[in-house]
Amino acid sequence: DHVKVLNLITNLSFHPQQYARILKGIPKEKVALVASYHPTEVKSADAWVAAAQELATYYDLTTMSVAYPPALPKLREIKEKFAAVGVDHFIQPFIGEYEGKLYPQAYTEEERALIREVIYSRHDYEFLLNLKKPGLCNAGFKYLFIDPYGLVKPCGGADHGRILGDLTASPKVEFLDGPRPCPAAACQCDTENIQTKVFEDHYAWTDKNQHRFAYRFAE
Repeated sequence: DHVKVLNLITNLSFHPQQYARILKGIPKEKVALVASYHPTEVKSADAWVAAAQELATYYDLTTMSVAYPPALPKLREIKEKFAAVGVDHFIQPFIGEYEGKLYPQAYTEEERALIREVIYSRHDYEFLLNLKKPGLCNAGFKYLFIDPYGLVKPCGGADHGRILGDLTASPKVEFLDGPRPCPAAACQCDTENIQTKVFEDHYAWTDKNQHRFAYRFAE
């Protein structure tokens, strides 16, 4: 009853109706999904998109894909494919190693320009591609991370060296008294960097989905 929204990430490997069975008992209005599309891993792109369309009739859904180096020439086509059928789609930089190169650092200027054309927001571009330093963050103040063992930490990415509670022992949680400087040089998880003070100052969520937000200002 005290949970406002349950955001889940999936690769859409189940049939859309199976999600309804898995999530039975949870009010639909409290569920939001992000489905990750991997062109090299699906048998049929059309079938995957059709499944996303069907799932979007049950739940609040956005879809995403990664700017994997071999897929760069098709980024515009992929985004347009989803737009044509009315399914939200956003693209994020690839994080990892490909052919001995570490990404996103290894993207060329031309590739960065292409990604900027299709990426969801300037926030994603700066944090996930340009590796902007997080600065002040609401981790531990307005946002908490709970690990699989019940330990409550400010964040799931950066090591703040602080435990705010242990839910296996007590429901008591110690919140910080305000935003604090992030100890990490970069934050590459979009569940984490949307907790930064700079995000809060410039963006607002348009609904319950964690990756559907808009710039607060007209310009």
